[in-house]
Amino acid sequence: MATLIAELFAFAVVVFVVVRYVVPPARRAMAAQQKSVAKQVDDAKRSHEEFQAAQSNYDQSVEQARTEAATVRDRARAEADYISDELAERAENDVARIHQRGEEQLDTARKQTVRELRRDVGRLAVQLAGRIVTQALTDQSRQAATVDRFLDDLENMSRPERPSTGTPTGPRLMQGASRESLSAARERLDSELRDANEASVTAVGDELFAVAGLLARERTLLRHLADPAIPDDDRASFIDRTLGRQVSEPTLSTLRELVRRRWSRPSDLLDAVEALGREALLSVAEDQGGLDQVEDEVFRFGRILDGDTKLNALLADSSATPDRRVTLLDAVVADRVQPTTLKLLQHAVRAPRGRSLYVVLDELAALVAARRERSIARITAAAPLSEAQQQRLGSVLARIYDRDVSLQVELDESLLGGLVVQVGEDLIDGSVSSQLERARQGLPQ
Repeated sequence: MATLIAELFAFAVVVFVVVRYVVPPARRAMAAQQKSVAKQVDDAKRSHEEFQAAQSNYDQSVEQARTEAATVRDRARAEADYISDELAERAENDVARIHQRGEEQLDTARKQTVRELRRDVGRLAVQLAGRIVTQALTDQSRQAATVDRFLDDLENMSRPERPSTGTPTGPRLMQGASRESLSAARERLDSELRDANEASVTAVGDELFAVAGLLARERTLLRHLADPAIPDDDRASFIDRTLGRQVSEPTLSTLRELVRRRWSRPSDLLDAVEALGREALLSVAEDQGGLDQVEDEVFRFGRILDGDTKLNALLADSSATPDRRVTLLDAVVADRVQPTTLKLLQHAVRAPRGRSLYVVLDELAALVAARRERSIARITAAAPLSEAQQQRLGSVLARIYDRDVSLQVELDESLLGGLVVQVGEDLIDGSVSSQLERARQGLPQ
């Protein structure tokens, strides 16, 4: 009995231990296992649904891809047909264009060949005509006949049209107030020199040239004397203080008149001083009856420069001192020209003021012609003109320009015949060589 009770007690203890300590963990483990199994079942169900959805999407994508592939195939076929048609059309257009271009090139080549033939024939004709004319014009009577024909044509001409610029009175044309001021100063100079002797007039010319050189070097002084903001009397007083003891009274009076006047620009005042210096010296030559000789000597010196470019370069060399240039000029012309011409040329070489000697010589020649109330006509001829031809040409030009015209004749055998006449800006080319050149230029190019 005791054994049974012990066994029952032991069994009860075991049951208690199992119920107390074994059953709860087992239940929890089973519950957790059940939850895990349920979750796996749910995951499997969800995976299956996702698989079904993916399968459906796959089937749809495959179907869409098949549809798009069919569309692309149809489009490719259509584009292939379009490209094929386009290439065929382009090939036809290229063939037509190449054919047309070939015809145009053939036509161009044909026209070019014809033009070249005409040009070559024309050139040969002009060359042959030139030879014939050259040979024919070796006869002086025939050469003179070309001059007479030119004079016949010239007699039927009216004055060439060009802008009116007036009579040149200085290195360049002055405008407005400057021109009026120069005219007033010229009147003052004439009144000062009216009763003066030759030495006094020459001295005035030299002094005016010296003042022009001073003003050319001292630009500040030039601007001061031409400044309209400074009262006239103050400018005149400044001249008295600066030059009163260095120049003669006629020169001083002329300078006072100049600085009291209005000038469009300061350089006009400098031009006016230089122009009046020239006119003072020319008045000496005029009183001596030597204006014609001065004009001729200036013209001949210009021709010397034309024929001797080295001399021209040396006389215009700005790196050499003015005295050195003047010494060279004296060595060339001192014994061959009269004193007035020499002084004018010396000033031109000493103070060119940026102008070429050709320009200065043209100004001098125009000033001499204006003083004589004549124009200068530069005549280029193939042979010397007869006295009758010169008289006839002078009378024709006088009629055209309504004033006397002085002829300066140069010889140039290359003209062959006829004449080239230049009066100021007017150029009348009636030479045989220019006619041949115009015929040559008129050939097809």
